[in-house]
Amino acid sequence: MKPIIYNLNNIRPPLTGIGRYSIELIREMLVQRPNLTVIKNGQAHTGTNLAALLGGFDTPAKNKPSRSYAGQLISARKLRSIIGNIPLTRSIYRKLDSINFDALSKAFIVDGAVYHDLNYSMNPKGSSYVSTVYDLSHIVCPKTHPTHRVNYLNSYFEKIRCGSSRIITISHAVKSELMDHYGISENRIDVTHLAADSSFYPRTAHDCHSILQAHALSYKKYVLCVATLEPRKNLSAVLNAYQLLDKQVQQEFPLVLVGPLGWKSSALEKRIRQLNDLGVVKHLGFVAQNDLPVLYSGATAFVYPSLYEGFGLPVLEAMQSGCPCITSNTGALAEVSNGAAIQVDPQKSDDIAQQLNLLLHDPELRSHYVSAGQQRASNFTWAKTASQTCKIYDSL
Repeated sequence: MKPIIYNLNNIRPPLTGIGRYSIELIREMLVQRPNLTVIKNGQAHTGTNLAALLGGFDTPAKNKPSRSYAGQLISARKLRSIIGNIPLTRSIYRKLDSINFDALSKAFIVDGAVYHDLNYSMNPKGSSYVSTVYDLSHIVCPKTHPTHRVNYLNSYFEKIRCGSSRIITISHAVKSELMDHYGISENRIDVTHLAADSSFYPRTAHDCHSILQAHALSYKKYVLCVATLEPRKNLSAVLNAYQLLDKQVQQEFPLVLVGPLGWKSSALEKRIRQLNDLGVVKHLGFVAQNDLPVLYSGATAFVYPSLYEGFGLPVLEAMQSGCPCITSNTGALAEVSNGAAIQVDPQKSDDIAQQLNLLLHDPELRSHYVSAGQQRASNFTWAKTASQTCKIYDSL
């Protein structure tokens, strides 16, 4: 079997989409194809050393984010923003990362290894180069990214278009976009769906009590949305829809937002603080990985009308946790939910509000989507994702 090498230099907690895919894929690969090496922080990790490295990515967070914790998030975001907006700094970092990766890969990996780029960081290496493409948001909705990120992704995608032997996408929707926008032939693109971790499953009120109590929440008495605070996640529409509900409904079912601060979120943060003062919206920020499945299980409904996704893992996590979902009727989100969630036009807050109101007041409707969601989620496993990925490696 061919040895495999990954680069995790750009992956750090708290884990969101790309980070979660990278860590879960490598964890499963350790079971199915243990002859692998991960480059991280200037070191090559293998075997038991690698297992310890992966365990460190699920960094615990405080059950109740304090002012100092929020301040740390804001300070870190501002620091990354300042550094990230210096073109020379970005260029130097990427060059050093590439040099470091090349040197370590040559030192630890024999000829014939498969190089799999998980996080848009490596340059194409030829016939043994595989790269995963998560979405084409820099093409489909460029205004939801900083200009420097769009420019970098445009350059990167040109490199993989010419240099990658195989490209993995996480949905058929993204595969179609790659073919349409970049003219990449269908036989160079493979689809491997994501999966929800086994820690996501339905829980009783008793199972959820201690964690919900720590967050001042009641079982099946809140609406949940898990997303980074950034334009593409369409949280403004979620807030608009929620405010269209009767005041009594808002008081009975507060809206709980889980996710770190993102790019261009200042106005959204201000609005959330105002609604928080009214007692109808709570922003928990990034929560511990052990808390997240409980928050899904304890919610009455999950809302995720993102403007664009390459897959939409939170929808799958919610369905597997036994929480009925409302999500967008377009692209990968429609593909993933596949009739097992209520689909809405993400541009229409009144549509979102109407469906949410129905879901909150109709137990039979909730029961239907709980069952449909669990059935749909059972089709996705990380073992399947890793097995499909191994077949791609073997075909090179």
